Amino acid sequence: NQELKTAQAQLIQGAKMVAIGQLAGGVAHEINNPLTGVLNNVQLIKMELEGKKGYSAADFKELLDVIEESGQRCKRIVTTLLDFSRAGSGLHQPINLSDVLDKAVDLADNEIKFGNIKLVKEYAAGLPQIKGDANQLQQVFLNMLNNAKWALRQTPAAIAEIRLKVSYLSDKGSVVAEVSDN
Repeated sequence: NQELKTAQAQLIQGAKMVAIGQLAGGVAHEINNPLTGVLNNVQLIKMELEGKKGYSAADFKELLDVIEESGQRCKRIVTTLLDFSRAGSGLHQPINLSDVLDKAVDLADNEIKFGNIKLVKEYAAGLPQIKGDANQLQQVFLNMLNNAKWALRQTPAAIAEIRLKVSYLSDKGSVVAEVSDN
């Protein structure tokens, strides 16, 4: 039984690594855009400082805000990717299902945007936490998003749309996540 569990864990981790490989190009592009903005804004500040004297930080606040926002975006992308690449613990801990789904969306976001796919989120407010392995659930949702993107490429529609819905079934005491495409 232990050997079966070990083999299953290795299979899940292998599937994650394949998914990470597929995402690498998109993530590299996603990180490259804000980094290009950071470098361009730094060059602009340097040119302005070389040409004139007497500037204050307030003169560059807007550019510095863009640099900071771009840096934060890169950090979020890298953190999400690192979290995703870790092996699941197999332990069921309290998690917010909407947050797990959003992390999967973050990993697939670049492909969704460049695929001209509209992403619609319908998350009920005040959802209770569930017990689960966030990494394993994130892998499931990423696979579902990839399947939806693939289906949309196979049957082009006027408006390609992926709909994410998280709701609470009070009669069953269940939190339900749905991923659908048109």
